[in-house]
Amino acid sequence: MSTKNYIPAEDVTAVTLVGGEGSRLGPLVWSRTKAGVQFGTSRVTAAAISSAFNSGVERAVLATQYLPFSLRKFYSTIYGVECGPDRKITIISPHDTMKEDATYRGTAHAFSEALKIAGRMNPKYVLGLSGDHTYKFNFAGLFDQFYDRYDDNSFIVLTKKVKREEAHRFGIIQIKKGNTKIVSFKEKPQDHELPEGDELDASLGIYFAPTRVWQKALEIDQERARREESEQDLGKNVIPFLINRQNEFKVHAFPFSGYWQDVGEPQAYYETCKDVFLKRNPDLFGDPTWKIDGIGEPEFIGNGKPYFKGGDVKINESNVGGTVISPGTTIERSTVEDSILLGQSHNRRTNVRNYTTIRRAIVDKASDIGPNAEITSEEGVLIVTKDTRIPSGVKIRPKGDAVVASLERMAENYTNLTKYIDNLEKKGIAVQLYDPEGNEHHLEEIVTLGKALKR
Repeated sequence: MSTKNYIPAEDVTAVTLVGGEGSRLGPLVWSRTKAGVQFGTSRVTAAAISSAFNSGVERAVLATQYLPFSLRKFYSTIYGVECGPDRKITIISPHDTMKEDATYRGTAHAFSEALKIAGRMNPKYVLGLSGDHTYKFNFAGLFDQFYDRYDDNSFIVLTKKVKREEAHRFGIIQIKKGNTKIVSFKEKPQDHELPEGDELDASLGIYFAPTRVWQKALEIDQERARREESEQDLGKNVIPFLINRQNEFKVHAFPFSGYWQDVGEPQAYYETCKDVFLKRNPDLFGDPTWKIDGIGEPEFIGNGKPYFKGGDVKINESNVGGTVISPGTTIERSTVEDSILLGQSHNRRTNVRNYTTIRRAIVDKASDIGPNAEITSEEGVLIVTKDTRIPSGVKIRPKGDAVVASLERMAENYTNLTKYIDNLEKKGIAVQLYDPEGNEHHLEEIVTLGKALKR
């Protein structure tokens, strides 16, 4: 048992898994990993990393896999090539630690490989972050209380209460009555596998433990994987195994009390942008005591219906409200309401040209809309994909959710598009598909074209 009363934050290194495709985000991840999706002046993963840095942690390792370029470019811009001379951020890919079969086989495998790099920094403790959620939390309370509540063999799972109907999206835990010890953990359970109660304790995919505990747990999991007893998944395999080995490991829950949102679907991403940038609840980008990485100064415009813009944004003689505008966007003599505009890519700006109306849309980077166009949704979320050019006079007015992309772009991504639509249809949400000229298409047509392109 350690004689320390608290853990100095400089003894902690954060490891963040940012390699997931995030197929539920559909067209927003056709060009980038989920964690690399633009978020105002920043990226989705920056909220998680800022929570670590604002808690005093000095180093973070980001494990990438799927389309990492956008994320690498962002952090290289912030900290310099290879993320700065002091390597505050270290970004790795499977090729950095593996010679053959350079693909992570699961979250535990990815974490194990990231820990090889993090281990060079000699951290005494490792904070495992979920890099594709948005949250604001000061981990100092956990560091300060660790040795009052736990010991050197402890593995901590950060948890929050969720409604029973949401439980299938989480790892659901049961805690021993009267203390913090976790006695069961079920990853994304079916309804019949849930414990009783209208509210249940859920893992947020945020973990903390001494480095030695991480290393031992992951080494055991690798041995089990070689015997085909593990899929090398933290939630599905590693944590349940640790719970069953309470003579060696002590798995505890620590309550998460800050803001946390899963931005895994466009509607959730859209609402989270409004929370953070318009309602400012939480105030991630305007709080001078809470630094978060971003490009360009954030500006909160409060006249009439508020909107947010950051960095190089040009708005000329336009009516803008309820909208989040990222750097590299130009709006000329147009109306933009209740929308998210993602800005510039490779020196190509996002342009909203004269006398165009945009409402309830997510417009991805380097898109060019109008003049005299109308891109509006009544109640869903309309996504204009990256690099889309919508000609003059085009009217696209779906009642609900929709995707606007070239036929070729949709066909190239037909597998993801199918998953995306299937996921929403299970919830009773229909998705309409349009080309930039405003012609509607059906998924079957896109799939047929996509398969033909692969031949």
